[in-house]
Amino acid sequence: MGYFFGPSLEERMKLCDAGPDLIELMDYLKMKKKQKVRFLKLFHSVDKDSSGQISLPEFFTHLRLDHSKFVERSFRQMDINTEGDSNMNLDVCEFFIGLFNFCFMDQTFLSRYLFDLYDDDKDGGITQKELEIMISDVCAGDTSALVEKLMRLLDGDNSLDVSFTEFMKVEKKAGTVLKPCFILQHKLQERCMGKRYWRKNRKRIKKMLAADNCETLVDYFANRVEKDMPPPLEIDEDDPDLIDSDEESDEDEETWEQIEARRLKEAEQARENEYMQMDVFSNEFEEWRKMVEPASGRNYWVETTTKEELWEIPVPGR
Repeated sequence: MGYFFGPSLEERMKLCDAGPDLIELMDYLKMKKKQKVRFLKLFHSVDKDSSGQISLPEFFTHLRLDHSKFVERSFRQMDINTEGDSNMNLDVCEFFIGLFNFCFMDQTFLSRYLFDLYDDDKDGGITQKELEIMISDVCAGDTSALVEKLMRLLDGDNSLDVSFTEFMKVEKKAGTVLKPCFILQHKLQERCMGKRYWRKNRKRIKKMLAADNCETLVDYFANRVEKDMPPPLEIDEDDPDLIDSDEESDEDEETWEQIEARRLKEAEQARENEYMQMDVFSNEFEEWRKMVEPASGRNYWVETTTKEELWEIPVPGR
């Protein structure tokens, strides 16, 4: 063990009870040796009791998160081997695959991840019961009214099942259900390897996935293992395409607040565009009718009961 530099890669492997499979996964991503050591150091720091596995309490403690059913369900999703003592514990390979897959997801695949996470029977649709569990896990307080409202909005074809297409259509307008996914992703990025690491390598990983015609890193790993594709026999540490994080990235990363503000703006614009196509829109309290001023040809709106007139697009109930 080096006095100044800490344990070597081989020593870190032993500390984390890691085998050659982990190195193979790392080599698939073309990680530099110092980044391999960095990840193993991370795993060892999360594994407080040095058991070679990360428990759910250790996971919450490291991320500095209060317990939530959504994060617990996400942890279960990472736990591939559920036999014996490994149930609800992540070994080093499970943690590596789960962490890298989740942290490199973009907004579209986070939506897909959330949808699949609660599609318990894996039939490609979410029932009202599954939706109730999802909303209960990600939202506080009494969620029954919200579930009924979302089910009316989501189930456009009245099939009593919500398809992913229906889920995405409403999610783009509302966005509230996806918030816990963003928070968990940002927390993982911040507490595991550092946000700059994920930001700097996002485009590179996206390019690697596209080259293999894969959508996520889980698909990428599975594709290479299935085809028995070996990683590079020798890693050139000077290769500029290797994963590293020593240089600053010129790619700005949105904060959750910026993402939320952008989504609200896009949702408001979508609603306005929808209202522009309508001549009448109403709720139980008011009804607005679109009119045209003869002199200018401009549209304006009149509330049919109070006769209030507005030039801008009114939003019923606002």
